[in-house]
Amino acid sequence: MNAFIEMIVGPWRAASRAAENSDPLDYDQLLHFDAEELAEGGIAQAYERLKPMLRMFTASPLKEVHEYTDADGSALVESDGKKYEIWRQDSARGDGWLTAPNAFFSIINANLLDTEYRLYALYTGNDLSGIFLTGDQFRAAKAFHAKPLNRPYIPSLDPPSYGFESSDAG
Repeated sequence: MNAFIEMIVGPWRAASRAAENSDPLDYDQLLHFDAEELAEGGIAQAYERLKPMLRMFTASPLKEVHEYTDADGSALVESDGKKYEIWRQDSARGDGWLTAPNAFFSIINANLLDTEYRLYALYTGNDLSGIFLTGDQFRAAKAFHAKPLNRPYIPSLDPPSYGFESSDAG
């Protein structure tokens, strides 16, 4: 009886393993960020951590990312003359879990405009991670993964998807 079951299930198992192995994402290259840490003043530190890696893609990454609290209590990030509001005193701090990843990925990708690479996000919240991909790699990964939450995306502030399904950049 076991031989019969193996005869039926065996090809399915082999096909399943082959599908797993053809995932275009190299998870060994995944970088963990954590949206909460970014929102609580971790953008500049995460940027500094990535700077050596950015030099693999571009000779002159942006020099500085500056985080500060405005006079009204708002948390802001500035890079290359552009300001990003992470949260305002009168808003929920949880808003930073959306705005901080958007700012961070925007800053990183501003460094990569003259390259074929972008930093794409995977997952959200405390599991927020990123991976450098070319446009072709992004499209292959997006096509491969059936579940939208397993697809790479570029964070945005555009509801309702915040970049998940609207990210066709590449």
